[in-house]
Amino acid sequence: MTIWLKMLCLACFASLSLTFCLAAGVKRQVVVISDLSGLADQAIALNSAMDAFPTSGGVEGVESALASSTALAAAATDAAANGPFTTTSDGETVLELVQQFETTFSSALTEVASKQPLIAALPVTGFTALYSLDIGTMQLSSKNFENEIINDTPPSLFPIAISITSSIDAAFATASAAYA
Repeated sequence: MTIWLKMLCLACFASLSLTFCLAAGVKRQVVVISDLSGLADQAIALNSAMDAFPTSGGVEGVESALASSTALAAAATDAAANGPFTTTSDGETVLELVQQFETTFSSALTEVASKQPLIAALPVTGFTALYSLDIGTMQLSSKNFENEIINDTPPSLFPIAISITSSIDAAFATASAAYA
């Protein structure tokens, strides 16, 4: 085999390897972005249900909380399965999306906390315990997702990721305390 043929084979192998790595990075980002879109939708639904309560929204709030928990669990699983971000740019994109729904999600949890007296006063017993359980389940799913995002984030973006997760953790602490 001539040197030129060997170099051509090596170049083809390098090109295929790079293509595979880039495709894996794109796939990973697409999966995580899809999950984040679902999480944003769930945060909006939960926030809307809590804003509407007590006129409506008691049962819808529980359903939204369960859906949010399921979406968070799926996002954590997908983030773990797809590995770290392949570039800093991917990390920035994902963190920007998380920041966009973090405010809505934190607002929803604050609403859940502020509506606790109204929920406790419902004539149907057990809603307070159900909300407490849902908050705990959501908090666990959220923490798993947060841990995956931090694990996958390039070190240069740690301060941003930590800031986002701290804000979400604070909102969960407020909601949990209201139903303790």
